[in-house]
Amino acid sequence: MKKIFIGPASFGEINKSALTYLKSNGFEIIKNNYGRKISKKELITILSDKDIIASIAGLELYDKDVILSSGLKVISRLGSGVDNIELQIANERDISVFTTPTGPVNSVAELTLGMMIYLSRNIDQMKIDMMNGSWKRSYGNLLEGKNILIIGFGKIGKRVCKLLEAFNCNIIVVDPFAEKSNKYKLLSLNEALAISDIITFHVNINEEIIDRNNISLIKNNIILLNSSRGKVISEETIKYGIKHNKISSGWLDVFEDEPYFGDLNKYTNFILTPHIGSFSIETRLQMEKESVKNIIDFFS
Repeated sequence: MKKIFIGPASFGEINKSALTYLKSNGFEIIKNNYGRKISKKELITILSDKDIIASIAGLELYDKDVILSSGLKVISRLGSGVDNIELQIANERDISVFTTPTGPVNSVAELTLGMMIYLSRNIDQMKIDMMNGSWKRSYGNLLEGKNILIIGFGKIGKRVCKLLEAFNCNIIVVDPFAEKSNKYKLLSLNEALAISDIITFHVNINEEIIDRNNISLIKNNIILLNSSRGKVISEETIKYGIKHNKISSGWLDVFEDEPYFGDLNKYTNFILTPHIGSFSIETRLQMEKESVKNIIDFFS
């Protein structure tokens, strides 16, 4: 019987059909029983069982040490990004790597739009006031007419752009691979930072994009949203931006180290969520089904 390791601890929580599909195709399932993203050391220990020849990967790290210590033949990523997988080493070991690129698109895009409205209208603060027995109304802002910067124009970035078209925003795109369009302005990062009211990240690279040097270019009191990768803007840069009135409020769904319990939890103008961009029932079931199909098709 073939063994498969499933990295995401939440895999199969909503519906067992993907697990059943694996079992019916002759797989013995090794689950992540830690209830969290497992560490590199824990992953190496699990994959030291050379009978584990397949993996459904979450955000755990598949670097050189992990891959070389394993007997894997295929990795199916539950998601679209593969920056946690060292692809060159996987290729050298003849390990096939697949993703589920379409699964999270609508889920992340809809949540991003919801958070833009939520933050623009100061809903979180009024919710807190109501809970404390205070009937205190505050003015917010419309999305209409605002300069909204989308950094990263892949499937999710394009979907966010499409959803925003109904709000009559001025959409700005920063992406070296994006094509010119009459639906948005295509600018360099520095040009875009200087005029944007709302900034949202939708990149597939986990490296710093806005830092202490270029955050000074940002106009005052922007809204910041990040549902892509934790490293694109560091915690210290965000704190600096808040302190210097560059960032008025924001939403973070991703962090450099997860689970996150850091200082940003103390900021009432920031909403933090535990990496739930793809956590809609419909999306999750689709992604689990696709990730399993990648494995089954590979061995077929």
